[in-house]
Amino acid sequence: MIFYFLDVVDAGVSPGLDWTLILILSGTIMVEALVMLLLKYNPFKKALFDSFLINIASIAIGYMLLKNAPRLFNSYNIPGLIKLLVITIAAEFGVLYLLNRKYPAMQTFKTSVAINAVTYVLFFLFILLSNR
Repeated sequence: MIFYFLDVVDAGVSPGLDWTLILILSGTIMVEALVMLLLKYNPFKKALFDSFLINIASIAIGYMLLKNAPRLFNSYNIPGLIKLLVITIAAEFGVLYLLNRKYPAMQTFKTSVAINAVTYVLFFLFILLSNR
């Protein structure tokens, strides 16, 4: 069984629950937390915890989409990744906003866009390098 995740786009880089999958997901959480820290959105511990939770939400939505809309996961070209990026931003923005209602919604939205843009660029680069 291949597992799909939204924020990592497709953990099909690993055919099951193994170290590759854990490293990719851990890397995603760490990168997003660091971007939140750089944006001065939250201190590191809070950013790390928030990143963990929003990625759990992305995973849950990824499973639901895999079951109900598997076509979304068939392509790693730019348009396909943009579709998944928009879905990820929407999902993670909602959870991040609920976790940080002290910030205006627009600030949380910009943060969600930034953290996911960085991780999607990194995933795209990973795909390019792994296809060599």
